[in-house]
Amino acid sequence: MNKEKTSDEINLLDYLIVFAKNKMLIIKVTLSFAIITAIISLILPPVFKAETVIMPPKDTSSGIISRALARFGGGAQLARSALGIKNESMLYVGILRGRTITDKIIYRFGLIKKLKPKYIENLREILLKKVEVDYETEFRLISITVKDKDPKIAADMANAYVDELKKLLKRIAVTEASQRRIFFEEQLKQITEDLIKSEDAMKEFQERTGILNSDILMPAVRIPAVATEFLRKMRDVKYNEKLFEITAEQYEMARMDEARDSAIIQVVDKAVPPERRSWPLRKLMVIIAAFMGFFISLVIISIKEYMDRQTLGSATTEKIEKLKTLLPFKRKKPS
Repeated sequence: MNKEKTSDEINLLDYLIVFAKNKMLIIKVTLSFAIITAIISLILPPVFKAETVIMPPKDTSSGIISRALARFGGGAQLARSALGIKNESMLYVGILRGRTITDKIIYRFGLIKKLKPKYIENLREILLKKVEVDYETEFRLISITVKDKDPKIAADMANAYVDELKKLLKRIAVTEASQRRIFFEEQLKQITEDLIKSEDAMKEFQERTGILNSDILMPAVRIPAVATEFLRKMRDVKYNEKLFEITAEQYEMARMDEARDSAIIQVVDKAVPPERRSWPLRKLMVIIAAFMGFFISLVIISIKEYMDRQTLGSATTEKIEKLKTLLPFKRKKPS
């Protein structure tokens, strides 16, 4: 046991002696790695990271996306499972990373003119690499992080994602309430036109006959025909007025339902231009490079020492064999 311990100590001392003997090589390699990495980190363009945080609607069960899935009836839950949707807020993450909003950002910031890609698909891939959209389950928050060489562009682009999300949700809000609002809006226009026509017809009749009220006494000969025409026109006016009143009420109710169903995206933290770069991390890069250089130099010295010992061992073996050939006597073979 003591012999093994002594042997280990000797081996450790041997290694320390070898490393001390080659200390200049260790210093040179370590410094070389650190200096080269420092130069590279200075050459690399700085990258800034801006982040905006939003909170999706709390009651998503009656939101736009839920209603859209609900149209599939019993297949809604199956669709959720197939898409791997455990939380509806994740759907907003998918929308933010979707082609529609990505293209809006591309054209809004003129990225085609700046980057001049061969295909628009390549530009989408480049943009998606610069943008990170994450969902924080614990606090139900969605963070949108954009990396760019310009801190202002990074902040503006992160906020633009929120703006485009709001616009898109308004445009795709074709819920039941939206459809009712569109229907009643069209009906209200037609009913308004019919009401105006019936009122104009009543006005023309009154000016032609001079009758302002059905209770006015008229000559007996004219009463049946004129009174009937008067009652018909009055009925048309009353009918269109009532229809206008009912439709207008339904239209306002549909508008309120549509506003209630529309998703409300709340901005928790608006992106601002960052003051410090996120990349390159020069100090960290230099420290890591120095450690790498140090360990690589140790490996180089160990390999060199091993090869020297192998060479020395071979040389010693050759000398022994040569010495044997030069000896004046030979061993006698046993008879």
